[in-house]
Amino acid sequence: MSKKILKVNQSIILYDDTLIHDVNDDIFNSANWQNNQTLDENKKGRGSVFFIDLEGKSCALKHYCRGGLLSKLIYDQYLYLGLEETRSFMEWNLLSQMHALSLPVPVPIAARVRQSGLIYQADLLTQVIPNVQSMGDKLRQELMTKELWQSIGQCLSKFHQQGIAHKDLNIENIQIDDNDKVFFLDFDKTRFSKSSPEILGANLRRLRKSILKLTLLRNQDFPEKGWIDLVSATSY
Repeated sequence: MSKKILKVNQSIILYDDTLIHDVNDDIFNSANWQNNQTLDENKKGRGSVFFIDLEGKSCALKHYCRGGLLSKLIYDQYLYLGLEETRSFMEWNLLSQMHALSLPVPVPIAARVRQSGLIYQADLLTQVIPNVQSMGDKLRQELMTKELWQSIGQCLSKFHQQGIAHKDLNIENIQIDDNDKVFFLDFDKTRFSKSSPEILGANLRRLRKSILKLTLLRNQDFPEKGWIDLVSATSY
């Protein structure tokens, strides 16, 4: 992948010039996209992700927003500690590295940081993985098979073997395409680090909690057999 940096007014944009050519502030402006075309907006997670068409590519535009009580006071602002420590640049670089390792993640296209003194805001553009459903969608439709449970466990192991422990592994960040290939999304605040069985176990507990939350909301039994298949397929 190619890596270029462009400064436009208060914005610094990191991008792959083999994927995008007309780089400017406007591509990160969701209001601009809303005015020019009607596209889906996903609000399942924190903030919003807009799905846009950019230079013939289907892309996801994410604006970084805070969660919890702090979000009531500081919705989308972060303390600036250097460009490489910003949320969008960190995730773009990590996705680029994971893509080079042939891990199943979205292709990073561009990242933006808008700095004002010690504060910044951040955005990320990634290429949409075609024809996918989330693990949550599969669970809601009761389409999870033994093979899918095992594939998710195997996929999780691949990431840990490369030293990547997803910071928010949940049923919406696990995506499955028409060929039942598993992808992971949303690596905000994730870094390369030395993994361990304990860290893998923490990832599994977080995912189990996400599945349990869905089943409780839908008055369903927890899919214990499928979960056992998933855990059995993990290795460290």
